[in-house]
Amino acid sequence: MPTDTFFNLPEAKRERIIDAALDEFAHKSYNQASLSQIVNKAGIAKGSMYQYFTDKFDLYLHLIGMASELKLAALRAGVADLGPDADVFDMLRVASQAGMAAIRANPRINLVGNRMLAEGPEFLARVVAHFGSLGEDTVGAWLRASIDRGLIDRRINPRVAGFLINAVLGAIGQETAAGRLPQEQAAVLLDQLMDIVKYGMKPRDGGGEGGQDPR
Repeated sequence: MPTDTFFNLPEAKRERIIDAALDEFAHKSYNQASLSQIVNKAGIAKGSMYQYFTDKFDLYLHLIGMASELKLAALRAGVADLGPDADVFDMLRVASQAGMAAIRANPRINLVGNRMLAEGPEFLARVVAHFGSLGEDTVGAWLRASIDRGLIDRRINPRVAGFLINAVLGAIGQETAAGRLPQEQAAVLLDQLMDIVKYGMKPRDGGGEGGQDPR
């Protein structure tokens, strides 16, 4: 991750470096992306870059962290507006809409994240090892709280449900970012997903109270 030297740079210079890195990683795979191209675009010496980041992967991780924090901040802000007694299904719907809005407002950051998913399982595992599953943890926490409130059947495993929800949301985001799915259709698919989640996980006979806790 960035060194203190990077954070001590003037804001304009930091932004120039990040802007150049986003351009490079948004339009090229990780292996094709060139640190030399990034420093040329940023107008700095290549040796200076190693004072800010350990290597190309370190810089890449910083961009992925930015993408994750951006989406999570949008999710949490959208959910916070609903209040503490919000229904989990409304939370998921609003969070999805907020995430889509963040994607539209920051297309290059989103492209970097989508390219990461296409890099292959070994590379993805290498990246995830640095961050953990922040999005899955957030959704999983909402689901566990809703199980405790009796809004979701106790036989539902929140980890599995969170994984499935995040996988579908990620697929919709990728299709939208690639231009294969118009924003209007993406919004419809999100609503349909939330209907499936709501009616697929609501308490059923024998599952609303008691039962085996899957956590």
